Amino acid sequence: KGWSDLISRDLIDKFHGYLASLHVTVGLMRGQTLLPLPPRDAIQDANSGGAAPKAAAAPGSSAAATSTSKDRVHVLEGAVITWTKQVRHVLKQEPEHVFKDGKHPEPDVELQFWRSRANNLNSIDSQLKMEGVKRVLRFLEANKSTYVSPFSRLQKEVEDSREEANDNVRFLKTLEPSLDKLLDETTYFDQLDRVFENVFHVLLLIWRYSKYYNTLSRLAVIIREICNSLIAQARNYIPGARVFEMIAAGEAAECHEMLEKVMRALGSLQDSYATYRDMSEQTQASPMSGA
Repeated sequence: KGWSDLISRDLIDKFHGYLASLHVTVGLMRGQTLLPLPPRDAIQDANSGGAAPKAAAAPGSSAAATSTSKDRVHVLEGAVITWTKQVRHVLKQEPEHVFKDGKHPEPDVELQFWRSRANNLNSIDSQLKMEGVKRVLRFLEANKSTYVSPFSRLQKEVEDSREEANDNVRFLKTLEPSLDKLLDETTYFDQLDRVFENVFHVLLLIWRYSKYYNTLSRLAVIIREICNSLIAQARNYIPGARVFEMIAAGEAAECHEMLEKVMRALGSLQDSYATYRDMSEQTQASPMSGA
């Protein structure tokens, strides 16, 4: 005897679920969010829009068609639920999350975050405009599914977040030359004052002209990461253990001179921040004052 319809349908559902999970995993390995489409036959059938056939139905065929339509709605709604979870996971990610678990990221992490977010949202937006996704949504709308309206709002959120991410990438790219010098371990402490001045000058211009990167939460993250870079530079220049080794070796004067350079760099950072904060306050209320 062959398998019953119930067993066959359950086996096929599990197989399609496995393929969808595999598709998602491949995307994660590539650093992308790939939205798995439902089974091909469900999408092809959905292209009819859920309209009932005009030909006369055979006895009992109406109930069978209704059951098949309900099964198809269930499958396609399951796909929309999966997409929603994937997209929500991307949308809820924020740059300040990198500070979790005691991490001390530097500003290159901020630039990479927005590049990655922009690429991911651009990819998601392209996938949501694919014909297969449109067919699914048209079929569910024709069958008055309650998932269509929330998903339409989610699509609008993707568009808005995508625009923000791409705009932030465009403006933050202007910071790269200065940040490269700040992150370069060969940069001398005596040169950091000019680096800080350039960094905060560009930040001021970004705050003034960017549509999105002009809030306290955005500026606070990157300024905190700039501070982390200075700390990392100081630790590379004169590690804590090195201080005691130099004192024990009778090199206290040299040690004092190196520590003075570190303190001057810290003061230069504070001065540059204060200068450009005051400049921003001359035009309007400044988010930099709370960063």
